[in-house]
This record gives sequence, structure tokens and C-alpha cells, in this order.
Amino acid sequence: MSFCDPSGLAVLIGIQYRARAQGITLALANPRPYTSHVLRITGLDRGLQMMA
Repeated sequence: MSFCDPSGLAVLIGIQYRARAQGITLALANPRPYTSHVLRITGLDRGLQMMA
């Protein structure tokens, strides 16, 4: 994704919550620099696995 606004972050949080409840690890593959930056400044990078 090239853009992520607050509603996009909410979707990622919801998906991550549901995945964890089912024992699934959510990972973002090769996120764009903007997306990585947004996740870092919001602290969501600590809960989402990112793979280059």
C-alpha cells in the first residue's frame, strides 16, 4: 500500500487482533517507506511483523 490513513491503521489493528486470537501471526511483506514510517511513529511496528 502506498498510503495509510487512520482508518487503514484501524483495519490493520483489527486484523492483527483477530489473527492473534486464532494463533496466526500477521506480517507485512516489504512495506513501503511511508507505511513503515507511519507504523513506527504510531508504535504499531512493535506489534506487526515486517518482512523486507
